[in-house]
Amino acid sequence: MPISQKSLRALLGAIVLCLVAIPAYAGAIQLTSASQLNASDSVATYSGTNLTVLPSPVGLSVGGNVLTFTKLGAGAFVISLNGLFGSSFPPNTAVLYTGNAYGQGGGNIEIAFASPITELGFLVKNNFNFLAPPFSLAVYNNASLLGTFAVPGDMGTQFLGALAIGGDLITRAVISSQLPDFAIGPMTFGNSPTAVPEPATIALLGISLAGVSVKLRSKRKPSRQ
Repeated sequence: MPISQKSLRALLGAIVLCLVAIPAYAGAIQLTSASQLNASDSVATYSGTNLTVLPSPVGLSVGGNVLTFTKLGAGAFVISLNGLFGSSFPPNTAVLYTGNAYGQGGGNIEIAFASPITELGFLVKNNFNFLAPPFSLAVYNNASLLGTFAVPGDMGTQFLGALAIGGDLITRAVISSQLPDFAIGPMTFGNSPTAVPEPATIALLGISLAGVSVKLRSKRKPSRQ
């Protein structure tokens, strides 16, 4: 049975209300578990034996991308493998340490991606748990801040992650703490297949609905003889 113009207008109105309810913005949201990452993501691991000193910046070529880890402070990175952080990370996992306990000074970490990504995640752990300040993860699309997310710094190993939404992309990330004496585990990153509608996509849908509405009105007008 054909749909009446009245029913079709009501349907169009309901769709418009739904479009209004969709958050038309870009940015990023926090990921709280590694299970939220795409299974096909790449993983950047760190090379070296325990206490290997790596001058900053450190470049890693993984999954068709190049990641550059820069220590935002004096000194070099230090690889920790079953050492200072013990069982805080999975066994035999090399972690990238800011190196304060080995005379390298503290420092936050910036990661730059040669090719933009949509998601990343990793484990992070302070050298000292007692009253350690929170960790902060800030993600950027070039100079634009997409979001800043935090996890406790005094509750053992924590997962930090972010997902770009609204068609946005992540080109760099900064991991920071007021006590920059910490280590990060392997970096999982990639492009999530889950897409959130961009403002432009929503606008195009709205224009299409407007065109349907105009066509309905024109059909209601009597033809001139």
